[in-house]
Order: sequence, then structure tokens, then C-alpha cells
Amino acid sequence: MIKVGIIGCGKMADKHANGIKRIPDVEIAAVCDRELLMAQDMNERFNIPKYFTDVQEMLQTVKLELFT
Repeated sequence: MIKVGIIGCGKMADKHANGIKRIPDVEIAAVCDRELLMAQDMNERFNIPKYFTDVQEMLQTVKLELFT
């Protein structure tokens, strides 16, 4: 399983998440946005395991193979 992280939870992030969700053997493992409510909202809408407001914390906490 390839683990992907999304940095920034604006309109383009929704498009990325919708596309990534359709790819077999790829999982969105975490999202990050400096606005906590944006990260929480995306976490809930796309059922993403972890969300963060700090990119460094996300990269240190979750082993990601790719991020967008």
C-alpha cells in the first residue's frame, strides 16, 4: 500500500483526494492544513486516518511515500 499525504486542504485538495481514492493500493494516510478546521473537515469527509496543522509533524509522524 502506497501512503500519500495531502498538504493544504483547499479546493484542489478535494480534487486530488477524489483522484487518489480511485487508485488501487494507494491510501491517503494524512492531511495537513494550518487551519485546524480545514484539516478536520477533510479528515471527516474522506475518512483519512490522521490530520495535522504542522507539516513537519505530519512528515515525522506518518511514513509517507508521496505527498501532494
